[in-house]
Amino acid sequence: MRNDAITFRVQQVLSQPLVLRCQELTALVAEVDSKQLKDTFPLILENIFGSPGWGLRLSDRSVLSLQRDAVCKFLDPTGPLFVLAYKLCADFFLKYDLPLNLLPAKLRRDLEKGMLMNSWYCERIFVDPNTRRATMLKLSAFELLVFRFALHLLPQTQPEVWLESVYLQLLERYLCHFLPCQMQPGPVEPHVPYVPHQPLSSAPFAHHSPLSSQTQGISLLKVAGAQNSSMHHHGQHNPLAEIWRTVHIVNILMDIWLSFDDEKGNISPSNVKTSPVSSLPSSEHARMARALLKHLHYFANSACYTNPSDMDEMKRMVIPMYKQKIYHFLSGCIKSWPYDQSFRIILEAWLSYIQPWRYTNYANYGMRENDESGKAVDRRWQSFVAENLPFYGCIFQQVMHRLSRIDLSILKNAIMLHRVCRLLCLENMKAMVSEVEESLRLKGSVQQATLMSSRFLDSSADASMAVSLKSQAAAQAAISELEGQLFVYKPMFGQEVNILVWQLLRALMLSRQKAEGLYEEQKMRPRSNGFWNAILCFDDDHAEEYTVDDRRRVVDILKNCYTQLCTVYEINYIEDDSDSERMNRTFLSSSDSSFRDRMLDSSSLSPSKPMVPKPSGDPDKRPICSFEVAWLVRMFHDISSYLNREHHFEIQALHTREDMWGRLARQVLQPPTTISVYERGPEGYKVRTEKTLPARVSLRRLANTRLLFWLGVACLLAKICGFHFFLGLALPFLLFSGYIFVNALRE
Repeated sequence: MRNDAITFRVQQVLSQPLVLRCQELTALVAEVDSKQLKDTFPLILENIFGSPGWGLRLSDRSVLSLQRDAVCKFLDPTGPLFVLAYKLCADFFLKYDLPLNLLPAKLRRDLEKGMLMNSWYCERIFVDPNTRRATMLKLSAFELLVFRFALHLLPQTQPEVWLESVYLQLLERYLCHFLPCQMQPGPVEPHVPYVPHQPLSSAPFAHHSPLSSQTQGISLLKVAGAQNSSMHHHGQHNPLAEIWRTVHIVNILMDIWLSFDDEKGNISPSNVKTSPVSSLPSSEHARMARALLKHLHYFANSACYTNPSDMDEMKRMVIPMYKQKIYHFLSGCIKSWPYDQSFRIILEAWLSYIQPWRYTNYANYGMRENDESGKAVDRRWQSFVAENLPFYGCIFQQVMHRLSRIDLSILKNAIMLHRVCRLLCLENMKAMVSEVEESLRLKGSVQQATLMSSRFLDSSADASMAVSLKSQAAAQAAISELEGQLFVYKPMFGQEVNILVWQLLRALMLSRQKAEGLYEEQKMRPRSNGFWNAILCFDDDHAEEYTVDDRRRVVDILKNCYTQLCTVYEINYIEDDSDSERMNRTFLSSSDSSFRDRMLDSSSLSPSKPMVPKPSGDPDKRPICSFEVAWLVRMFHDISSYLNREHHFEIQALHTREDMWGRLARQVLQPPTTISVYERGPEGYKVRTEKTLPARVSLRRLANTRLLFWLGVACLLAKICGFHFFLGLALPFLLFSGYIFVNALRE
């Protein structure tokens, strides 16, 4: 069959319904030779991961449907799409182009400037010989498939994203398959021989471009890549022969998803316009990054040290290889994230990374047994704490700054503080971090004591000194690698951080007083005056967002967090006194004079109460309330959106008319409204802006359960009185029309 006929057949298949599309593509891969499908492979990937694509991020995996099952089966790592990619990989000279402008701005800029020219990219970068600029990547079929899957997450134009999407299910399936977490994993099936790449027009580019010393220093990819040719020709064992897919998956996902752009001043306006990706990730992006970090811990903790294989070496090296990228991603996101409740997602990602002891048994994945509640941290994790000390000390200070500036009387914000306090209260947690920080503070004395211990101390003291010296060296190397050699580290349990904790305690006390007032007010308030008032009330704007139990829970959480912070940082606290001034005097009396002076200086500059503007969003997109029917809200919202979109100009013209029709329209349509929303600016930051909504149709009130109840009562009464039940609907409609007509006359 000719290639033109194959292309035409593929285009016809891609225009069919999704279930039939998957079935036809599966049959096509099985029947047609892979050489005839090589030209249509990018077309298939564009149809799957392009815009709008197959809706992987919009479909809920918890809903059983033929479409979801067909898509998951087709995109499975052992499914037809990957089978086709493996067949195409057999042709060494078959490469596909991926333009650099599709990549995140940070990654694209590093490739164009030659700052990320490790062996993996040196073998794949293509430089235009005329302009001597990097323009694209030359990728195999498998690499192109993984790149398109990773890039599918980045566009933030999707209107709504399900928390449990098919995309998340595919990510978990890919990680489980390509990054096995068994103690003795076999080779990833099916077996595909690894053929090393050769650099494509990269010699002149690499000659004029500086190489990244950090990437070359620790990357397993560079070591393997430097020996590819010799191993291939001499028949020696190639370490990438069995793990090349694992290496590609980790490298691509890390570079695409954890590429945080912190160089705002170096972005030109032209790059801002051409870049389709904002530097600040979306909530869904942060959620996927957390899933990746959790699986990396499972993957690394399953390494076997008795008889290590190539996969075990990869497990041992994966965290150190990408530690710097993970740190800059988490630190940049925490520093730049907007002051809203979605910050909990990136906070959970940070908490997941710094608690690897939660992810040691993959059989308990997703279960509550992996939680850190009340369990002591094993001392063997002190080496991890030392090697990742800035994750604990530096990022913790950023979190303290943020928590002291948000309204902790809100339940979700209080839960964030609760999660951080639970981490601090883990047994051995403070001791391990303090010992590593103390070894940094006593750097010279530790070395001198180690020399003395070989002559005068016993073996146990010698071992203790050796561990302290090892922790000190690992912590110092981590600080230099992640923050720079000139960075001055502030201890997590030092006096500078105590100032932040004290400021947080002040904000916590004020929020606790506010939460107690809200709790007492809502507890004393009559609960809708019984059943009939709940039925007769149609006021949606004053619906309670929190119940009495939620208010009481906030008060309990803030009390516990206050006690825990005072205990961990050894601050004298008052159990039953809510007077903030008395708390200030008690705490200041327990500190030295220099610390007290700095405390007073810092407290005089900080506001007495954190004031965070609360945005007023689109009223038509507010969360579904308990007195609304969920599926009716969604249906009426889709109908209203369609009418507003298709008849926008007619609605605006009718709303501005001065005759009777215009008066009636103004009684029915929602008036123009100015709302405050957070939108990403050209530099990626979310800024609070004003947005005007025009006059529009809104049918959401028809989904009110109280309205539906009374319509049902009217239909029932009409049926009892011998009339058609339709009269029960027509009579309220006529009364409402008369009410609207009277108001229009009075306008």
